[in-house]
Order: sequence, then structure tokens, then C-alpha cells
Amino acid sequence: ASALDHPASLTFSATHACDTSLLAIGRDRPLGIDVEPLAAAAEIEEIAATYLPVECVRTIRRRPQDERAEEWVRLWPGLEGCSKVERRGIGAPDRSPRFG
Repeated sequence: ASALDHPASLTFSATHACDTSLLAIGRDRPLGIDVEPLAAAAEIEEIAATYLPVECVRTIRRRPQDERAEEWVRLWPGLEGCSKVERRGIGAPDRSPRFG
């Protein structure tokens, strides 16, 4: 039997940033992935306040200034990946945390 006997059960998610691409392939479950370069964190304060759940914004702001970009890059891909799985837009009215 071939791995593609039931292609309708395959799911995938793809993303890219700069020179990095990422592809996830699964079966019988929704997938959502994202990748962000650390340089993408240049405007984290404004973007975080607009799109991230309030608790995530607090987490970023509690970090020393020189560590906020790293925290942003840790949190943002999770938000975007979850938004893909849940098929909702980023910054949807319900911004409650759904990821760690």
C-alpha cells in the first residue's frame, strides 16, 4: 500500500521568511506553522499590542529591552501557527492565549 492511498486525509502548512522555508505534512489533523527571523522583531511593541493576547504582551514587556525581540520571535510563530489551525485571522476579536 502506498502512503498516498488516501490523499484526502493529508494536511499541510507552509511558511517562509527570508531564506528559510518550512513545510509540515500530517494526516487526519489540522496543522499550522510559522517561522520568523529575529530581524522581524524591529517593531515588536506596536505589533504585539495590536495582535498578541494581552498576557503575551505583558510577558514581552516584562523582559529587559535587549531580550524583547527574542521573546517576540518565540511567541509570534505560535500565534500565527494557531491561527492557521483554527482558520481565523491574526488579531481576531478573541485574542485569548491558545499557545504556550
